[in-house]
Amino acid sequence: GSSDYGMRFARFDTPPGWIDRLRKFARDNGITVNDLFLAAIALFYLGCAFTFYALLPVMFAYLNSTAPAGVAMMTDIGKYLDFVLILLLAGGVSFEVPIAVLLAVLLGAVKVEQLVEWRGYVIVAIFIIAAVITPPDGLSQIMLALPMWALYEVGILVARALVKARNGAGVRAADGTD
Repeated sequence: GSSDYGMRFARFDTPPGWIDRLRKFARDNGITVNDLFLAAIALFYLGCAFTFYALLPVMFAYLNSTAPAGVAMMTDIGKYLDFVLILLLAGGVSFEVPIAVLLAVLLGAVKVEQLVEWRGYVIVAIFIIAAVITPPDGLSQIMLALPMWALYEVGILVARALVKARNGAGVRAADGTD
């Protein structure tokens, strides 16, 4: 049932080295881990709200339109709730793109220039992910992919600003002008 999905996501492990690097970067740049967690929580809830108020009505309209004429769509409440919860979880997680981009840059896994260079591949991957998550209609796929793409760009902008601030602080400290 739906409780199985929660347990799968609750067991997400993060290697200790990533946590240490993130804490060091946050401490060196005046960012608190609470800021990242608050942003992640806000983005998750924003994704859930987007899914519930914008995406689900389009999906249900599509699914309802595929039923043959004269056949009433009678959904099992358990399967309906599982479907809605999975989509809400997927919508919430899909809105975490800026956090993933920011963490990848902060932890040194990628550089901002690489993210810009890989933009085309990422856009294709985003549309593939959206196609897997949504029903087989193009509208709901586009409705999920476009915000993910926009959030990827936001992540790049925020990461670039943080890297620039970090490099600027390093230059001021080296010059003695700090």
